[in-house]
Amino acid sequence: MARMFDPAPPKKSREKWIVQGDRNTKYFHTTTLVRRRRNKIEGLKNEMGAWITEPKDLKKMAVDYFQKLFTPEREMRPNTIRGDFPELLEHEKEALSRDFTIEDIRSALFQMHPNKAPGPDRFHALFFQRFWDTVREAVCGFLLPILNGDASPEEVNGMLITLIPKTEDPQNLTQFRPISLCNVLYKIIPKCLVNRIKPILSKLVSPNQSSFVPKRQITDNIIISQEVIHTMRKKNTQRQWMILKLDLEKAYDRVYWGFLRDTLDALDLPRDWTSKVMKCVETTSMQVLWNGEKTERFRPKWGLRQGDPLSPYLFVLIVERLSHLINQALFYKQWKPIKLSCNGPPLTHLFFADDLVLFAEASMEQVDIIKETMTKFCEASGQKVSLDKSVMMVSANTGEQKAKDLASRLGIKITKDFGKYLGVPTINGRITKNTFREVVTRVHKRLEGWQTQFLSFAGRLTLIKSVTSTIPLYTMQTLPLPASVCDVLDTANKRFLWAGDHMKKSIHQVSWSKMC
Repeated sequence: MARMFDPAPPKKSREKWIVQGDRNTKYFHTTTLVRRRRNKIEGLKNEMGAWITEPKDLKKMAVDYFQKLFTPEREMRPNTIRGDFPELLEHEKEALSRDFTIEDIRSALFQMHPNKAPGPDRFHALFFQRFWDTVREAVCGFLLPILNGDASPEEVNGMLITLIPKTEDPQNLTQFRPISLCNVLYKIIPKCLVNRIKPILSKLVSPNQSSFVPKRQITDNIIISQEVIHTMRKKNTQRQWMILKLDLEKAYDRVYWGFLRDTLDALDLPRDWTSKVMKCVETTSMQVLWNGEKTERFRPKWGLRQGDPLSPYLFVLIVERLSHLINQALFYKQWKPIKLSCNGPPLTHLFFADDLVLFAEASMEQVDIIKETMTKFCEASGQKVSLDKSVMMVSANTGEQKAKDLASRLGIKITKDFGKYLGVPTINGRITKNTFREVVTRVHKRLEGWQTQFLSFAGRLTLIKSVTSTIPLYTMQTLPLPASVCDVLDTANKRFLWAGDHMKKSIHQVSWSKMC
């Protein structure tokens, strides 16, 4: 009855882990209210460091910031990067350029999450999915001329920018991530294009990249990087190595559209396919969703939208141009790569979206080659390396003064602990209980706080099965958790289930093996 009465509270609370248990309860209503209060921005610092609290001034500051963010900082130079993508076969080009059908549109629509946050049209994908038989003719009548003809998607290509905090207590606009909320009708268009290029993406993108490429896993990068760090711990090798973890500043927001078009042309894709992609990118307009209110509309002049289904795949192709530059330097024996075994392939870099890791010999000559390569790529594409967030690590046989000189030449920090890579701690020594302290902390945070006091027994059981028991799984794909850590996690889950608090002891009425 509760589910039939009102399904809205679970949607408004944005809680995705509920599969069974609590439905329309005090938990969801309280979660919604707290979420609204947390998301409301009442004050931020401007560029001068002064606090702005007046709503009108805050809204204007946000619009000015994003207009500036999506406008090139300088006149972009012509692209000078020359690197060949693998040549497409005729049947692959024909598969890309064949006409789209009603089934293509339907398939793209039903691939969408039904309850994702809506765009300016205020419709969820669920509406179109549930009433597909009714709206099919109208939807396809609107989309097919865009997908198969010269019609522009501009009419439905407006979007809202919602701000997601990057930190616990953001104080300026740079500490928010802009996520695009697009119309459902628009999102069908890039999804159709993505479905066409996916089958050939693994051919176009080198094995050094694994993000959004079919049949490649994020764990590949994690395992390889861990092997490199393990190799660099050896002191008895003659050659000295360095590993750089580079952070691209506002990577998606700083893509030069001219460079994107050059990249698509270099792929030798059918011209109509390239034209459709560029129309999706260039015809967009934006409005900031500020405390639930829309600001004035403006048009970006560069950048890819986080939230657009096409953006991750376009960014992968753009970063592949950096791979071309590195491979050219390797071909001419300028870049000296690391080898993990005598007969193994040379390893120069690993990319996962905007996470860049470079491997080379620890020498000033290699530092200059890396700087030249990155400068050439950034000047052509619009990207910018965030030196403050980038780090360098050297092999154990590299002298301390030499390491400092290399880091100073690059302008980045040197570290002995590589920290986390793609969300997993890198091991630079023995695996201990402290290695996975963050995993334990994340589980404890989900089990404590105001939210859990409103959950019934069934709700607590669902939280354990759907959230706290799955948090360690990502780390466990590449690293074994010590038995002591598993015991700590199980103890917290048991106490939370039976006592409602992960710190309290209570009687366990059923054995843990039967519960989970």
